Amino acid sequence: MGQLKGKVAIVTGSGGGIGRAVAQAYAREGAVVVINGRTAANVEETVDLIKSANGEAIGVVGDVAEQGVAERVVNAAVDKWGAVDVLVNNAAIGGPVAPLGKEDVTEWWKTQEINILGPFLMTRAAAAVMRRKSHTAGVAPRGKVIDVSSGAGRGWAGDLLPYRVSKAGLLRLSNGIATQLQPEGIDVNTVDVFATTPMVIAFGKADDQDPALAARMRKRVLSQEPTPADNTPVFVWLASSRSDGVTGRNFGWNMNVEDLDRVKLKLVADTRALRIEMVPMEGIGLSPEARAHQDRIVAMAKK
Repeated sequence: MGQLKGKVAIVTGSGGGIGRAVAQAYAREGAVVVINGRTAANVEETVDLIKSANGEAIGVVGDVAEQGVAERVVNAAVDKWGAVDVLVNNAAIGGPVAPLGKEDVTEWWKTQEINILGPFLMTRAAAAVMRRKSHTAGVAPRGKVIDVSSGAGRGWAGDLLPYRVSKAGLLRLSNGIATQLQPEGIDVNTVDVFATTPMVIAFGKADDQDPALAARMRKRVLSQEPTPADNTPVFVWLASSRSDGVTGRNFGWNMNVEDLDRVKLKLVADTRALRIEMVPMEGIGLSPEARAHQDRIVAMAKK
């Protein structure tokens, strides 16, 4: 506990799911957190959950794909606490599900705006504050930007096409920004998440759009797959000083953070390791949460 004491964190899309779990984990580790989402009631609920656990948080409602909103979220952190140390770009939508030629083009493009333009605008605004902090203090910053990705960005794109395209684009955006910000001491990485989230549950009800997809998502809900909280250890590791200097890499939700500690110097030195192409590195095992998930799968298969 206390790995993030004194840190100011922003978590977009934290009204529920992965974002809420990450925000709560950061608060438990001592960070103060800006909660963001498009639904006021959800944002307020996350803020209340953190405060009820003796954490500190404020909420900012809005769509971060709008430049004014992105700047407002960052300014809220600065006005309240004077800094931004950690940014988690989690806000995303699943987008429309339809065969080629039957999709809603406006909604298709809206998916790209929220899932790619939103992280770009948020990172641009937060990086400016991270730079100012270093100039004021006379020391190099150690800003942390963590983009929430998905294995869907590298898989077959037969369904959920706009979502898959957006996640592939986010990986490239993240890697490109990492290259630009590395000389300034700002680390930028992505995490492939995996859990039953409100998005997965919603797709499980989309029989009128894609019955096969809906059935697959309902199966996921019933399969005791990882929870959003199971994904948080790697997010805490990336936000903490333990990961200083690791940038431009793509992490899996299921990586054991103690192993990441042991191989950190190799990670920094080997620019191929854990890059977007997922070049593996020896010595990184599964997290306890991921091992528990595997055990559940084995137990269910035996029934």
